[in-house]
Amino acid sequence: MLDSLDDAERRDVVAAATSLQLKTHDILAQQGAPAAHFYVIEVGRLRVSQTTESGEETAARTVGGGQSFGGTMLLGRPRYLQSARAQQPTRLLAWARPTLLALIDKYPDLKARIIDADSHPNALPRGRFEDPADSTATERLAHVLIRLAGNGARQDDGAVDIVHPLTRPDLALLIGAELREVSVLLTAWENDGIVQVSPSHVRLLDLARLEALAAAAGAPQQESGRR
Repeated sequence: MLDSLDDAERRDVVAAATSLQLKTHDILAQQGAPAAHFYVIEVGRLRVSQTTESGEETAARTVGGGQSFGGTMLLGRPRYLQSARAQQPTRLLAWARPTLLALIDKYPDLKARIIDADSHPNALPRGRFEDPADSTATERLAHVLIRLAGNGARQDDGAVDIVHPLTRPDLALLIGAELREVSVLLTAWENDGIVQVSPSHVRLLDLARLEALAAAAGAPQQESGRR
């Protein structure tokens, strides 16, 4: 996250943080609570999960040293979209929202680094989740795929390969939906020639139709990777 900064800038950013120690099973954040802090794990592990409106936990991941939690505040999300609990004694660096925003103003590359990390689906605690209250699963899934396409590799036929490994459980967690619902949508879209899905990768075949599906969620089309 700090790779774009020089040594003095890194020291400045770290000095602005406070240190937090969690015991095993301590709760760091609850889904729906105000996103008051951004965290980077120094030592230990967190279990990060998201729950649907029906109360079903869609997926859970373990994240560890060097990974972050709470980046949703940089995406205009005022509340945590996931819950996080310590799986073992864990030490973190914490930046309060006003402190982080001030650092972003001072070091614009810092925001770019955090958001770029957010686009990696395996970096789930970094806040690239969609709020289930905002839109339908169809809209949210299309929206997420379009944003991930911004970092994809465009092929000669106009398709876009999402470069990071991406499974159906990953997508279910990213959008706060049940795995069954995501599987049904992807199968229908594959049959319609919109996407091509393998066990760990997704290729977008028809971005225009995907953008139409996402339009009701206000998906920004410039993130589709078009030039």
